[in-house]
Amino acid sequence: MSGLVAAPAAAATSTTRLVVGLTTRADPAAVVALLGASASDARPVSGLEAITVNVPATDRAAALATLTADPSVRYAEVDPVVSADADPNESSNRGSGWFNQIPVAWSWSIGKPSVTVAVVDSGVSPNDDLRGARLLPGHDFVDGDTDAADDDDHGTLVANTIAAQHGNQLGGVGVCGGCSVLPVRVLGHQEAGPATGYASTVASGIVWAARQDAQIINLSLSTPTRSRVLEEAVGLASEAGSLLIASAGDDSSLAPHYPAAFEPVLAVGSAGWYGRPLNASNRNGANSAPWVDIAADRGYLALNAKSQAEMLAGTSTSAALVSGTAALGLSVKPELDAAGLRAAVLASAGRGGRMEAEDAPALDAAGLLHSLGAVDETGPVITSITPSGNEVLPGWQFTPTPRISEDHAISRSEVEFEGKIVRRNHMWESPATVTPPTGRNGSLTYTFRVYDYAGRMAERTATVMIDSTPPTGTIDAPLEGELVPGGPIDFVFTAATAEQLKLVRANDVALTQTAPRRWTGRVTPNSLGVIHLNVYDVAGNLTDMTRTVEVDDVAPGGAITNPVAGAHVRGPADVLYTAASTAEQLRVTANGTPMTQLGDTPMWAATIVPPANGEIRVIAEDRVGNRTELVRKVVVDNDGPTATSMNPAAAARVRGTFTTGLGGVADVSGVARAELWVDGRYLGADTTAPYALAVRTGSYSGNVKLTWRLTDRLGNTRTYTRTVIADNAGPTVTITKAPKNKAKIKGTTRAYVKATDPSGVARVELLVNGKVVSRDAASGYVLSFNASKQKKTMKVQVRAYDRLGNVKYTSTRTWYRR
Repeated sequence: MSGLVAAPAAAATSTTRLVVGLTTRADPAAVVALLGASASDARPVSGLEAITVNVPATDRAAALATLTADPSVRYAEVDPVVSADADPNESSNRGSGWFNQIPVAWSWSIGKPSVTVAVVDSGVSPNDDLRGARLLPGHDFVDGDTDAADDDDHGTLVANTIAAQHGNQLGGVGVCGGCSVLPVRVLGHQEAGPATGYASTVASGIVWAARQDAQIINLSLSTPTRSRVLEEAVGLASEAGSLLIASAGDDSSLAPHYPAAFEPVLAVGSAGWYGRPLNASNRNGANSAPWVDIAADRGYLALNAKSQAEMLAGTSTSAALVSGTAALGLSVKPELDAAGLRAAVLASAGRGGRMEAEDAPALDAAGLLHSLGAVDETGPVITSITPSGNEVLPGWQFTPTPRISEDHAISRSEVEFEGKIVRRNHMWESPATVTPPTGRNGSLTYTFRVYDYAGRMAERTATVMIDSTPPTGTIDAPLEGELVPGGPIDFVFTAATAEQLKLVRANDVALTQTAPRRWTGRVTPNSLGVIHLNVYDVAGNLTDMTRTVEVDDVAPGGAITNPVAGAHVRGPADVLYTAASTAEQLRVTANGTPMTQLGDTPMWAATIVPPANGEIRVIAEDRVGNRTELVRKVVVDNDGPTATSMNPAAAARVRGTFTTGLGGVADVSGVARAELWVDGRYLGADTTAPYALAVRTGSYSGNVKLTWRLTDRLGNTRTYTRTVIADNAGPTVTITKAPKNKAKIKGTTRAYVKATDPSGVARVELLVNGKVVSRDAASGYVLSFNASKQKKTMKVQVRAYDRLGNVKYTSTRTWYRR
């Protein structure tokens, strides 16, 4: 098939890859020509009488029919996609091989370089745990070259699980740390999910590995599709003397996966303690032919292609553990052929009492090596066991835990109660948990025995105290069916006896012992109002009790309906709360003052004095303590209006009718009116700013007391008082020097005047015949005029004005011009 030439590429954008098995003398080019121009990328399948060819997906059925009808074609099928059976990025349980007795098997052998395990996978890259001569030259069937480096990490992790170096304190420890690895790359990296490849590529890798004399071929990969090309490759490799070990896959399926399901491949599933199938491992069905041959653990720590510690998980790991164990077997007995090795692996595998009939047996590495001739000449010794002495244990179960000295490996254990064996375990099963005789109270003697693979036995006997009686008592609070609030409530348990209790817990809250038999705590009922009580005695016996209550976790509804928000209030205020319902029994307070329900209505009333900050706080509490707190902000105003000024000024002098008023009047609640009292007598009121009234003093002179009273809209008042002086009398005025009455005068004539007044003299004036002829405003008043310019007879008077405008006249004099 070396001369095969690819047909012209088809125009279709989506193609299907077919694998075609040919007869011995078939011409591959002629077979491809049957498909015409639709065929492309025809290639031989290395090591097999087969080719692959791509055809448009729409032509797949027609192409298969054409090929099947050709006598030179043995079979034609879609080339299935094969996937690695683990994702190296998956976080999983960190197994170490203990379940499968691998570490104890190393006491006999860690493997030999003469044993070669081919890892047919995504390639294998050398790292700090696997390099040098033990990593043999490989082949890449994906790219068609001799560089089998890993681009995915899966193949490297598988190889390191099988053969990582021992004792270098790096990464993990390979099952067969002395064996050689042959890398074969058949899968390519995928950004999402495990590495994948075609069945035909995997088939080429299998055949090549067998022809390189690999005693064991590890296939940690599978496909749910049965493939003839894979089946032929398995047959050729088996004929060449290789033992093929393949993972069963991780689809939680009972259906066979390939190549694991082909005979004589050793199909490997995953199992855990008790030997039951683990996690998503594919497995045998109860009503179908078994196809999974053996099971092993599914998690192993190893180094990836970058020498970073990483977890390999899934049946890929399980297959690698079996391959590594088989390689240890060949290291112990190198003359064994593939069929004998396969039989020995299966014969040494164990079955536990809790496994179903269809479950595959569990890998036992130590058992395999011993069955192949590994020598065990020294028997085991049990140096100590717990529990021992007089520990108090529950009547339901306990787990004997021995300290064992053994040069190689323990194969099984058993526990005997007073002459009767009650438990037998393979060492790969879970710990030997045993149940004391029903109803036993008091001492119990038990014997724990272990056997090595040579059948030698060691035993240890101990006596313990069994307490099979669970504790009893009563729940004292809350009462059954009691109405309780939501959230934590008081819980009280009283034990029936004074026995020591290890733990008393209600709805996962640990209670505290507050008296010899009394346990208390704050516990929250669940959504159904149930409280679960768990009472443990020191032996671990458990009593479960429940208490069901009616939970009311809804706070009362309602609203403050008076006063309204932002209202202005003074002194005691009436507060009104209206509940959402009259069906609830409530306790309502307003700023700490109990409110009174108004008959059968939902309204509650109280009279309170609000604080200065105006915060009215109403608390409504139902009978189980649920409470609603409402706050209403009001404006508290207990002060009258304020004024910044009052006129006239204090002690100001006024006359006649004058105006008094207040300036800068303000109040948060608004000013209702301003009222005025004069010398204690009500004068009147003003209701509009600016606030002012007229005051008549008439002829009165003396003090006048003005009293303004401001009142706001709430009735708060404030008084402003002022005293002024009324002055309605003119100045005292006399002529101190001047011509006498009926005197004859000529030229300049002067009159000297004296004038005084409490309010101050503004001026004095000289009147001649009713006309002012002279004025003087300075004390020591001198008034002068030219008499020559006046009439012959002159009527002369002096008048004085005070600063308020009051006037006073002197008596009239008559002067004659000469």
